[in-house]
Amino acid sequence: MKKLKPIAIFMLLAFGLKMMAGNVSMKQAEKVAMNFYFERHNMFRGDITLDQIRIQSVHTEKDARQTYYYVFHFKPAGFVIVPADNCLVPVLGYSFEHNYVAENQPPNVQWWFQQNKEQILYARENALQANVKIEEQWEHYLDEDFRFLPLKTGSRQVAPLLTTLWDQGWPYNYYCPPGTPAGCQSTATGQILYYWKWPDHGQGYT
Repeated sequence: MKKLKPIAIFMLLAFGLKMMAGNVSMKQAEKVAMNFYFERHNMFRGDITLDQIRIQSVHTEKDARQTYYYVFHFKPAGFVIVPADNCLVPVLGYSFEHNYVAENQPPNVQWWFQQNKEQILYARENALQANVKIEEQWEHYLDEDFRFLPLKTGSRQVAPLLTTLWDQGWPYNYYCPPGTPAGCQSTATGQILYYWKWPDHGQGYT
């Protein structure tokens, strides 16, 4: 009976971990964000060590019942978004240049975040488990010896095709009715025309 006791304890622990597998704590999410930032920076931006990476602040997206995702802001700029459930991929989005702004997001961005929230709710309500590929990604970014792992290769960086960073708010919507955005299609078209420097002289405005 004594020999069976350690096995029984192990099975209970394993069962408990399996039941808690869906939720991702802030500490786990921070490790994922740090390791992901470290990996991608070394792949695409230049050599950096984990000790050089600093988190400036954390935004937690939640309501009274659920935590959906964490946004880690890095110094001097950049962010990594990590879901609060491991049924989704470990990183929902990131940037090296820009900061995450929760207010006044474009409708398409709001829709995208809402879709992720609904996926998390559905996974939790139906006790879904991540597939093998997603599990492997979480294990990769939660590895305690991550700094010693070989960096991923095979990815090809594609630089931005446009150098402009136009928006739909002020002053780009100067000729629009008050409070109206310039519009994604007109903003995109304007940036393409500016890239080709055509026409030499425009007529009127739209």
